Amino acid sequence: MKIVRNKIRLDKRYITEPLDTESLGKVISSNNPGIVHRIYLIKNGVTKRQVFLEVDDDDNYIVNANVSINYAYAGAAKKQAEVIGFMRGLVRKKPEFIVNFTVSRKSNMEEIFNFKHITTNVEELVEIMNKLEIKTYELCKVNTY
Repeated sequence: MKIVRNKIRLDKRYITEPLDTESLGKVISSNNPGIVHRIYLIKNGVTKRQVFLEVDDDDNYIVNANVSINYAYAGAAKKQAEVIGFMRGLVRKKPEFIVNFTVSRKSNMEEIFNFKHITTNVEELVEIMNKLEIKTYELCKVNTY
């Protein structure tokens, strides 16, 4: 078994790039804030969910370790999105990180450890990810040799 710590982007917390007029016209017709928000994410080159830890070649455990980022709107993107009625709820949100971590046994899918935490602090997030990596070693009894 091998534990791999993936690099993830934590430097961007805001959606700042507005959509071009043609794209905006097409997505507004969907009347769905989720779809419009995802288009803004694509336009800004960011993803909502990033896997920060993986366990390879383990016959006993399944590890799910990811950080979801709730991006806030700022600048030109905020000015554009706040005039769309159904986007107002998303435009008001503040940026935050959500850590989700689960370890389950493969044999019976029994969950042996579950952790979820929401924070706005990058330093706290990195500290939590470091602790969860250590917890993975403890739970999965990794042979590091």
